[in-house]
Amino acid sequence: MAETPYPYYRMQASGPDETGYSLIIQVAQGAGGGLEGLPSEADVIAAVRSIFDGDGVSTTLTRCAVESTPL
Repeated sequence: MAETPYPYYRMQASGPDETGYSLIIQVAQGAGGGLEGLPSEADVIAAVRSIFDGDGVSTTLTRCAVESTPL
């Protein structure tokens, strides 16, 4: 089974009193590469994760791969 070229990430940002967000993120660079200041997939993920930095907020990040299954 071949892995798709674009893995995705599941991010959980949790705060006090059961507050938080759950995100699914898929990052694919354009044909010309990444953006200035965000040249890699890791830079994009770090930028998104930094949005949730703050008092009492914790984040977890899981990288998931999607595999094709023959029908």
